[in-house]
Amino acid sequence: MFPKLRILLLLVIVCTSSWSTSAAQIPMPRQSEFGVNSHIASRYGNYDVMYWPADVIAGSGAGWIREDFHWFWIEPEHGRFQWDYYDRMVDLVTARGINIIGVLGHPPGWATAEPGAVPSALSFYAPDPQAFAEFAAQVVARYRYRIVHWEIWNEPDNPQFWHPTPDPVTYARLLSQVYPTIKAVAPESNVLIGGLNPFSTSYLETIARVNAWWAFDILNIHPYVDPARPEENGEIGLAAISRMQTVMSWAGAKPIWVTEFGWSTRPGERDPLGTTNEEDQANYMVRGAVLLRAAGSERVLWYSLKDEVHNGYGMLRFASNYDDYSQPRPSFSAFVTLNQKLGGTAFERRLDEITVKSGGPIHAYRFVRDHETIDVIWSLTPSVILLPTSHARADVYNRDGNRWMVLAEQGALRLYPDERPIYVRQGR
Repeated sequence: MFPKLRILLLLVIVCTSSWSTSAAQIPMPRQSEFGVNSHIASRYGNYDVMYWPADVIAGSGAGWIREDFHWFWIEPEHGRFQWDYYDRMVDLVTARGINIIGVLGHPPGWATAEPGAVPSALSFYAPDPQAFAEFAAQVVARYRYRIVHWEIWNEPDNPQFWHPTPDPVTYARLLSQVYPTIKAVAPESNVLIGGLNPFSTSYLETIARVNAWWAFDILNIHPYVDPARPEENGEIGLAAISRMQTVMSWAGAKPIWVTEFGWSTRPGERDPLGTTNEEDQANYMVRGAVLLRAAGSERVLWYSLKDEVHNGYGMLRFASNYDDYSQPRPSFSAFVTLNQKLGGTAFERRLDEITVKSGGPIHAYRFVRDHETIDVIWSLTPSVILLPTSHARADVYNRDGNRWMVLAEQGALRLYPDERPIYVRQGR
């Protein structure tokens, strides 16, 4: 752990340099548990029109975004900080009531032992833990109260993001150094372990066995399963989260969040043939999010807001350039409806009382909010089902939010689910 004198010095530094907003000035946050990887400041980076993506996210109803706070960009030289883009992003997003998960990483070459690293350029080598803690203290203090969730690195178990090869022991040391520093600067903060991808248990088990389990508050995973459908291979939620629960059964319970999941509509590393089309992507988004919430994930964030040149995971196409937000995919309207219908709900149970008249199998999950229930139902084949009800009618919404009314017949609602999920809203 950080020596007490060092932490005291950091507190003096950040308190004299910080412009963080007080808790009383923070807008009321949105209630939706769903969000999106936005990359407003870290990838698109047009300062003058940064409000465009902020407005798009606000219009989606998302409760959360995930943004990279790149160390190599913020502090390209030791002690020289560049805050403009991040200040503007935080201003725009928090003013719209959207919660931010800030990802702390990746380092500049000067902070690592990478052979031949350019001092101001991006490095994926492990940084000096003390230097990383000092950087984290600066960032956390600057945005205190407006950002209270901080993720340490992105996918440290992925060889693409930790060079020369993933090392859970070294990452555990980094966690153990930065966690008490963040808590000293902002005790109200919550620290997420870097989203694990692939979500095997061996990396996580090592972190627990080297006594670093205390050094994070939220267990965070990235359960990509593409090109498989969300229901295949044991279901996206059960396959990913049950493994985490196995580790927690002996290491200690933690909340589970999913800060990345998604399907690309273009050929890529996971799906060279590009087998997922845009309609599939929209359907998989809703079905995957429901399965993850039902399995126990408290937050679920889609990857990502907008395509980049090299991937098609976005809810918006790349279109003409990085600043073009004019071409939403079907997944965007599906995301809007997901936030409207399931934001602020709690998962109650899987529905087993449905009668299948034809087709199937049926996937049906009940969520509750205040005095109403919202059932999300789909089938991989066109089906006819009877959903028992004590009401005379129910409101039904399709994946894109279009509404119609269904009258009960002898205590049941006759519904026709297929691959496009429907939402059935009734009073409790």
